[in-house]
Amino acid sequence: MSRIRAAVLLVAVAVTFLVTATAEEAPPATLYFFVQDGCPACARMKPVIDEIALEYPRLEVRTLEVGEFLEYRTMLLDAARAFNLERLSVPATFLGSRAWIGYGETSIRQIREEVGRCVEEGCPDTFDLVAAALAEDPSGPDPTPTQAGGADAPRLFGVSADELPIVVSTAMIAFLDGFNPCSLWVLTFLLAMVMHTGSRRRVLLVGSVFLLVTASIYGLFIVGVVQAMALLAHLPWIRIVVVVLALAMGAINIKDYFAFKRGVSLTISDDRKSAIAKRFSSLSRSSQSPGMLVLTTAGLAAGIAIIELPCTAGFPVVWSNLVTAAAVPVAFFALLVVLYIAIYLLIELVLVAAAALTFRRLVITERGGRALKLLGGTIMVALAFVLLFAPELMESLTSMVIVFAAALTLAVVLAGLHRLVRVRGHGSGGCVDT
Repeated sequence: MSRIRAAVLLVAVAVTFLVTATAEEAPPATLYFFVQDGCPACARMKPVIDEIALEYPRLEVRTLEVGEFLEYRTMLLDAARAFNLERLSVPATFLGSRAWIGYGETSIRQIREEVGRCVEEGCPDTFDLVAAALAEDPSGPDPTPTQAGGADAPRLFGVSADELPIVVSTAMIAFLDGFNPCSLWVLTFLLAMVMHTGSRRRVLLVGSVFLLVTASIYGLFIVGVVQAMALLAHLPWIRIVVVVLALAMGAINIKDYFAFKRGVSLTISDDRKSAIAKRFSSLSRSSQSPGMLVLTTAGLAAGIAIIELPCTAGFPVVWSNLVTAAAVPVAFFALLVVLYIAIYLLIELVLVAAAALTFRRLVITERGGRALKLLGGTIMVALAFVLLFAPELMESLTSMVIVFAAALTLAVVLAGLHRLVRVRGHGSGGCVDT
């Protein structure tokens, strides 16, 4: 009898040990990471999740591909109902009672914080909560997981409500970028030189070729910046680099309004303007054949586009950060690039058309150029501060419009104060620099 009791006691101790060991080895939380093949945002988010998994070995990470496996798609839809998500995109990340949709720095920061808490304190399994929620209320929104961009959301002119902020911000930034004094000066000077031939056709031909070449090079530059930003987006310091660059370029442009061409300046120097003028002189000869005129213009345009990049690089860098954070699909990104270039060229297209129709020389004055620099610099600085302190503002159409409006108001106030100081300086008999 005593042997039986001893055997029972031994079995009980063994079972207790096994249960305890299993409990200790069990992960304190499970992170569910839903992805889909071909999703750019998923590709950018995966290295972040892998890095988090390496930092927290006791965290279990389950990567679930919803495009290939129906059961994972069903799990994602169930989670969407339980979490009352009316719109669902991939990547989708669930941990305990928290859910994050898409790719963004704010989401990454929150996921890291929640993982740290769950590893220390433990978290309930997401799908235990999902099962309990659906048992109580099986009804609810039934979203379809798609790539970031909300294919099932209500759309206006093919654009969903979730896509509208990035579309509007693209339009606004491109429009402001189009008022770049460097680019406008080169174009107006070019048109003036061609007018000497007395041919409207040549004005249109040269203007069109110039814009086509410069737009192509600028478009490639923008795509390259966005691709570089996407590759480096997982690095925590890349946003700081973008912010510092935007602040520096914005501050220099604002400085140019008050002290034009003094110190560091993002303008075309007088020496380079003289060199550009010499190269453009060949375009004023009416004896050149149309074919040679096209080749000459294309070559000059390519060189000028590269020289202008320091003047125009600020807005594309800021915009690339916004696009990367929005995690737009490839097709939608291509449309955004086309939209950016089209709006960027709008002002220059108007100048070419006006020159061909009126046959009058259009001049970008120093005063006008300084005003454009003040406006662009102020908005660039505002966007830099938003990216640094509140990047989520750019995800809302209303807050984004408020940011641009506030920057515009600040530029008007600065210009008004500067003019008031100049007037008072002249009135008191002082000598005020302009």
